[in-house]
Amino acid sequence: MNQMRLNRTPTRIFTLIFCLGISLIAGHAIAVDRAEVQETKPPGKLLRKLDRENIKSRRWFRFSDTYFRWWGGAKTGSLPKGVSVSPSGEHVYVTNFGYRNKNNVYRYDPKDLSVQARANYEGLSIESVVSKDGNTVYVSNFKKRRVEALDALTLAVKRLYPVGRLPKHFALTPDEKYLLVSNWMDGKTSVVDTETGETIKRIPVGEHPRGTAVNHAGTKAYVANFRDWSVSLIDTKTWEVTKTIRSCNRPRHIAISKDDSKVFVSCYTSSLVQVIDGETDKQLRRIRVGRGPKTIELSKDERFAYTADYKNNSLSIIDTNTWKVKVVPAPLWKASGLAVSPDDRRIYLTGFDSVNLVVFERFFPGDTISEPGPDGPSGECRRFNSEACFKFP
Repeated sequence: MNQMRLNRTPTRIFTLIFCLGISLIAGHAIAVDRAEVQETKPPGKLLRKLDRENIKSRRWFRFSDTYFRWWGGAKTGSLPKGVSVSPSGEHVYVTNFGYRNKNNVYRYDPKDLSVQARANYEGLSIESVVSKDGNTVYVSNFKKRRVEALDALTLAVKRLYPVGRLPKHFALTPDEKYLLVSNWMDGKTSVVDTETGETIKRIPVGEHPRGTAVNHAGTKAYVANFRDWSVSLIDTKTWEVTKTIRSCNRPRHIAISKDDSKVFVSCYTSSLVQVIDGETDKQLRRIRVGRGPKTIELSKDERFAYTADYKNNSLSIIDTNTWKVKVVPAPLWKASGLAVSPDDRRIYLTGFDSVNLVVFERFFPGDTISEPGPDGPSGECRRFNSEACFKFP
């Protein structure tokens, strides 16, 4: 019996050494993995409290395992309404609603937010859309009943597309053959042939139509009827309204997922985002966001949805997996326009009453941390009539 125990001892010793070795190797592997995770975290401490002053300190904050920070900002023209980004990400465009007949659109360099070009034409600018090739910027002209087609670099007017009364929001079909322009005062959406310039149809929708979007298949168009609390569904073959979807209190803007399965609608007065099933047209859910959401956009990977919260001076971030929301105060007054860069690393916001463009940065593991951008304006209300700062036009 003793001999048997002696014979087992070397085996036990070997087993212990082998297990110890495996543990050390595993421990080393775990340590390496942890080191890699640490290397992908932004430097510095994270914000403990998301208030305006802490955001201005530009420290990173975390939401749904993703890091964000306020990167920088710049001054815009009067009452910046909307913002768009070129498909290459090389140019950022801001429409200045407060200027009549001059400085209608600014083109920014995203590297330092310097103004590279200005558009000067008669009328008032509302929203802009950049063509897929990046050569043309389409802008709705509120007062002149038309859409301006601008050269993307010089911002010179290349072509004019007559539409209806007070055009606000619009969309291009995926093949860019048609512009769908929602006319605020007409209660109609104009369908414009981009080649001939002819309006081929004026589709009756709801009262005060605004947000307009075409699904990625090019088969359906959606129009948010601000005053009617509804969304008009349009068949792009017949250019007829096939259904009116009951929506929410003051639907304003629409974004559609790439597979067309979800339609996101910002609800301005009720401070919600409504999600509609793209196949059944039924409501899937409602999500509470910051007060007065205006523009809504999806991140390019569709991991998040963002809203510019006009009454809350904030950016809302929606996790599209869990539907949790982070409302982030922004150094601006009355967030209005919103756009996402093609690489998902920047979220652009305009401050309607603070005359500024604000940029939030999203961090991806493995990214090199860039230096913060320019400070830009303070984010204080800068309307010429200070009393108007506390009203919601």
